[in-house]
Formats: sequence, structure tokens, C-alpha cells
Amino acid sequence: MKKVAIVGGGIIGCCSAYYLAKAGHQVQVLDKMPKEDESGCSFVNCGYLTPSHFVPLAAPGVIQKGLKWMFNKKSPLHIAMKWDKELFRWLRLFAANSNESHVERSSATMLALNLKSKQLYDEMIADGVAFTSHHSGLLVMARTEKGLHGEYEMADEAVKMGLKPIKLDRAALSVYEPHGEIEALGGVFYPEDGFFDPRQLLKALRVKLTELGVDFKHEAEVKHLSFDSDGQIAIHFNEDVIRCEHLVLAAGSWTSDWNEIMGIEMPLQAGKGYSMNVTNMPFKLIHPTILAEAKIAMTPLHDGVRIGGTMEINGRNLKITDERLTAIKDATSLYFPEIRKHHFRKTISNRGLRPLSPDGMPYIGNLRRRPNVTIATGHAMVGMSLGAVTGQMVARLVDGEETGFNMEILHPQRFEKA
Repeated sequence: MKKVAIVGGGIIGCCSAYYLAKAGHQVQVLDKMPKEDESGCSFVNCGYLTPSHFVPLAAPGVIQKGLKWMFNKKSPLHIAMKWDKELFRWLRLFAANSNESHVERSSATMLALNLKSKQLYDEMIADGVAFTSHHSGLLVMARTEKGLHGEYEMADEAVKMGLKPIKLDRAALSVYEPHGEIEALGGVFYPEDGFFDPRQLLKALRVKLTELGVDFKHEAEVKHLSFDSDGQIAIHFNEDVIRCEHLVLAAGSWTSDWNEIMGIEMPLQAGKGYSMNVTNMPFKLIHPTILAEAKIAMTPLHDGVRIGGTMEINGRNLKITDERLTAIKDATSLYFPEIRKHHFRKTISNRGLRPLSPDGMPYIGNLRRRPNVTIATGHAMVGMSLGAVTGQMVARLVDGEETGFNMEILHPQRFEKA
């Protein structure tokens, strides 16, 4: 048994705590947010389980789209350009990885992670974590010929990867979503995908962690890390200090704050996304749905529909921008014309910062010069989907076991010579 401290109380930190506690370790979680706070990225996202998302964020065509969109504050992607050498390095590395060879090298690992995580979430439910995982499939719909062609091409790639997508024309969309008027040419249905309510999952997981003896320290602002001569790690937070034998850094977009003290180079940017809960929808949405050209996700929850989207790279700026929210609302109405402005009047809007690596792959691994430190971050838009498998991998890394995955492509120090 080891004394393990985890910095970060979101989905990655909580899943890591779950598997470490199940393995018999003494676990403490340091979370900078108040106990009742539910404003973080892990709570406000759309809760997708996405084997279909096997292509990493860095892929062919993304740079061209980014250049087209980056100065438009209403576009799906907005980069606030400013003099920031870390941002420039990240952009250079992102451009270098946005190619077919990177996709070919990464896709199998990304798919395997997603499929394993989906299985592990079901096992969590069987273990008494009280949330519901909906194996509903995922619907992608496109309004333009170009968009539909691109989605059909992606479906062809998914077939090669072993998935079983179904290509849909306009009429077939209405079979899958029969209750609302749809303005789209067609789409693709991915039966292997699903969703859950992120808030329900996080709350249930924290209850289970308490039962397993995990010690949560909320409003714990970590100020400094130091390494004792006996190999232990001292974590200085608020006015207190705790010591552990192994440290897990799972603080999302804030994880790179410790690059210097760890002696590593781990490029990381925060990608702000927005979501809103619409409680007075004019129709019942059956499936989680992606609006392809607009890059918008919709999730049917018990109290309405969560609509989320956009990627805004602007440091760790948590400000909610009305222009971005308006763009999401307007684009949603293009696909579902029954959704009008008045349906959004009582919505609760949120934002979260997704941690982005320059190649779109997570950072998971033990540091080379400090093997008693494990990094787990950089999951971009699939943090919820990969939460369970990341937690299991972290526990195996702490125990010095094989994870069963290609760890070189995930290693947090993979860009140090780039």
C-alpha cells in the first residue's frame, strides 16, 4: 500500500482515486474548488461516450479551418492571438501533427481507450457507483453536401476500425429523431456510442470514493511541491502540508503549472467550451446528437437537453462571452428550426476549460526522472469518455504494472525534443 495524493478533483482525478483505492492504496484528493461547486469542465460538458471519436484533435484540415475561423468570434474555433511563446510553440506543434501519418499512428490507441473506458464505466455501475450509462448510440447530422460527404468518409474509416456506423439520408434522420423538424441532408449513426449525465456521474463517484476511504480536501489551492530526501513528496496547500509516496497530477488545464518544478516540457493549452441546459424544448430529443458543420453537441438529459460547443483558446480565461453563446443558439436553430430564441430564455449557461495537448492525445504516464509522479491530463473533448480507462491506467502506473496500451504515444514528455 502507498500513500498517494491526487491534485485535481474532476473526472480524471476521481477515476484515478477510485482505481487506486480499489487497489488498496491510501488516497487523498486535493481539489481547489468548494465541495458544492459544479462549474468545472467535468460537470458542464455533454457527457459523451465516444468510440466514434478515434481521430485526435490534430488532424488534416484542422489548420485550414482554424485559419478561416480564428478571427471570427462566432466561429466554432476562436484563437485569441497574443504574444505568448507557449501558445506559439503549441500552435507550431499542433500544425506539425495535423497530418495523415499522425492520425494513422494514433487512431487505434484512441479507439481502444474509448472502448475499454465504456466497459469500465459499466463495471463501475455494477460496483455500486449510482449513475446511468445510456448505450443509445450517437447521431451526427449534416446540413451541407460537403459536410455530409465528410461524415460519410469518416464513417468509412470507422468501418475499417471495426465500428458499425450507419449512413443516413434525410428521411432516415427522422426515423432516429421522430419528434422534431430537422433541416439536414443526412448523417451517420454510431451504435457503439452513448452518454451519461456528467453531474450524476461525478456526484455518485464522489460518494463511492468516500465509502472507499478516500480523503477529499476541497478548496485546497496547491502552492508548492517539494521532494524530500527520503523520496516522499511534500505538497504545500493553503496553510498546510501533506506528504505522499506517489503524486498524481490530474488538474486539467492547470497541470502544466508544475512543468518547471518537475523539470519537464509539456505543452498544454486551455480550450474553453460552452454549454447550456435547455429545459423547455419544443420536442423530445432521443439520441445524443452532433451538428456536424457547427461542431455542436446535444445531449438528452432527464430535465431537458444540454447543448454545448465551440473551442476558444484564450489562456485560462473563464469569462462567458455572449457572442459565443449566441452563435451556438443560432446554429442549433438551423438544424432544428422549431427551437426558437424564446426556448433559450431560461437556460443556465456554463463554461469549462478542456486541457489540450498539441497532438490531440492525452498525457498519461510516469515522469522519467521522477517515476513517483504520474501525469494524467490533456484529454481535450474526450475527458469524460476516457475518464475510467485513464483512472485504471494511473493505478497500474503507480503499481509499476503494464497498462495494456501504447504509452509512448501518451507519454507526458513526448515533446521535449520537439
